[in-house]
Amino acid sequence: MVSSVGVVGASARAAVHSLIRAGYSAWAIDRFTDRDLKRTAAAVVCPVDQYPDAIPGLAKQFPPSRVLYTGGLENDPHILRRLEQHHRLWGTPPDALGPIRNPFRLAELAAEAGWSMPRLVPLNATCPNDGCWLRKLYHSSGGHGIRFAQPNEPASPRHYFQEYLDGAPRSAVFVDDTLFGITEQLIGQPWLHAKPFAYCGNMGPVALPQPDWGRLGQQLSQARGASAGPSPLSLRSEARITLPRRKLRSTHPPAHSAATRPAPTPTSAARPVALSASNRAGMAIVPEFA
Repeated sequence: MVSSVGVVGASARAAVHSLIRAGYSAWAIDRFTDRDLKRTAAAVVCPVDQYPDAIPGLAKQFPPSRVLYTGGLENDPHILRRLEQHHRLWGTPPDALGPIRNPFRLAELAAEAGWSMPRLVPLNATCPNDGCWLRKLYHSSGGHGIRFAQPNEPASPRHYFQEYLDGAPRSAVFVDDTLFGITEQLIGQPWLHAKPFAYCGNMGPVALPQPDWGRLGQQLSQARGASAGPSPLSLRSEARITLPRRKLRSTHPPAHSAATRPAPTPTSAARPVALSASNRAGMAIVPEFA
């Protein structure tokens, strides 16, 4: 078993607390170094004006170990490659982030698994003047940069247009083709003074019947390829993993600790995958990375 795991990102406290409850020791680098974080782990602050570029250098003060990344670092694979020079990533490899964060590729995978997904406007096409559409950034997290699109709004290389569906947002976490748990997402909550589409947290677990969970998880895991350890498709919040872990009385991440050791074959590692699902006359997949 790995005795110590590092956590790096905008906020490391939730992931660190999950590791501590599971019996691991941890160190952390984030933008806040909250007091409850410093009570449980060696924590170093990354100055806001140097985030995330300073993270690999700051991480060198810790002995080589496994490292989880969160807080939108999936948008910076070049930072993760630098981090790999001293530590070993416990999560999706940098080179695999592009394909799994592509909404058009995700739509293909969903269709192959028998699921629907909100419609996407083709690349370089303007926003339709009928229906309701969202403008989403390719590289973002936590709901930042999402807004309603304007009819006939022009395309740009930095964003895409996705159909808006009215429904209850959910997060599902898979370990390979096994459903780990489902939670409700809190998005743009007025009582939390949140901006529209801003991610506010997860509540649950909740029950959400659907016959093809296994097939969907298998499609997403195969698309990710081999991984160095557990990592959701989006690392926006450890809450989506912590809540079902408590309900199931499991020990994420150590429940998948086989993934922290060298695997005999590229497909033998446990690979949790997270996604959002909302329903309006059925289930639909909504990419969480937007």
